[in-house]
Amino acid sequence: KFLYYVPRIGMQGMLTMRPSLAKNCGNIGLWFPEIIRHIWHVKGQTNATPFNTRSPTRINHFLTLCTKTMPGRVWARSEDNSLEWMSMRGDQLEDAIQVMRESFFPNESISKALRLNERRPRASAQTERIARISANDGVSIVAVEVATGRVVGVAFNKIQVPTPPGEKGFLDKLREEKDHDPSFVEVINYLTEVEGRVDVFSHYGVTCVLEHMFLATLTEFYGRGIGRRLVKATEDVSKALARGEDVIAPLNEDTNPWKGGPPPRVQAIMAIFTSAISQKIGNSLGWDKLAVVSHDELFFEGKPYSYRIGPDHPSSDLMGKKVAV
Repeated sequence: KFLYYVPRIGMQGMLTMRPSLAKNCGNIGLWFPEIIRHIWHVKGQTNATPFNTRSPTRINHFLTLCTKTMPGRVWARSEDNSLEWMSMRGDQLEDAIQVMRESFFPNESISKALRLNERRPRASAQTERIARISANDGVSIVAVEVATGRVVGVAFNKIQVPTPPGEKGFLDKLREEKDHDPSFVEVINYLTEVEGRVDVFSHYGVTCVLEHMFLATLTEFYGRGIGRRLVKATEDVSKALARGEDVIAPLNEDTNPWKGGPPPRVQAIMAIFTSAISQKIGNSLGWDKLAVVSHDELFFEGKPYSYRIGPDHPSSDLMGKKVAV
């Protein structure tokens, strides 16, 4: 029963634990009992005695469990330790959605083109649903302000595999649902159009892709490189999965799509970068430019996307990268 709680931190957690815990651990030999006592304490079981970490059998069992990293893994920290980029936990989902409401819908290029920034609650809620579905795959990343625990940025990511012949894909299934707001219908049409320009699976010769779906940072945190690190952390997640590491962070074990099986072996990453700013991020990380779709080519309610976006962000770029193991 006690060991059930150990993997909630995992080996990566040991290597990236907060100073408040790390200061009590003078050397690696003290990490095991100290972390075990810490985990037991936060579970409210302070009267229990930690197991004997001198036992080789139990230490091996402990290490085996720790190789399966659980929710909350920290992928990066800012130089001043004020921000952390971590795998999204279930209790952070609503805060991440709030970042979309406060920053993505008002400011993102396609949100402007499709008028999601004009207080269309039904269309926004339907778009948020895509983010929620994506988050359930356990590969999304949040940027967190350490002092407050506030989510200040998010990368919603999803695992994609080829649609079997005769079956409908993720977007096609959404399109068939009734009572969609016209703006949301166009969200689906837009994603289908741009992603349809290049078959990423065929292009890279792969069968499993991690798709970076939505990127947002609170406006008050602009200019601090949060977006780039969110994308870089997304890339790091894909590399870890490609190596066979189980870094999936399920928001809910009951709805975990990978429960009872091995983690997906990601072979490539992809994204639609909709602004000159996000395209610069992709370029800086060495992503391939697979297709460029001018916003003059795409129309909504009789006007080209460029009419509402303006000249500063003239295209949506489909970008990707094969994951090197």
